Amino acid sequence: MVSRYRLREDQKDFDAQLVAAVRDELDRVRPDWLRWDVYRLEDGVTVLSVLDVDDPSQLRRLVEFTAYTETLDARCEEPPVTDVVEHLGGYRP
Repeated sequence: MVSRYRLREDQKDFDAQLVAAVRDELDRVRPDWLRWDVYRLEDGVTVLSVLDVDDPSQLRRLVEFTAYTETLDARCEEPPVTDVVEHLGGYRP
């Protein structure tokens, strides 16, 4: 799943804090059923979130991830657009 959203300028630092909190939670919990990457585009306010999860219902177990997603609309200048994607390949050393 790939989501793209455009933040309000005054929310970009808060969004980065929430992403860091999710990352910290994932580092503690280390779920083997989830891969998550987040990128901020060059404009500084557009964010791309790439989520690979076996069972999306498991995401509710992650407190910080839930806080991140439940407050997303309030942080956005433009609402998130989400697409389901098929992974064709990649590389990670």
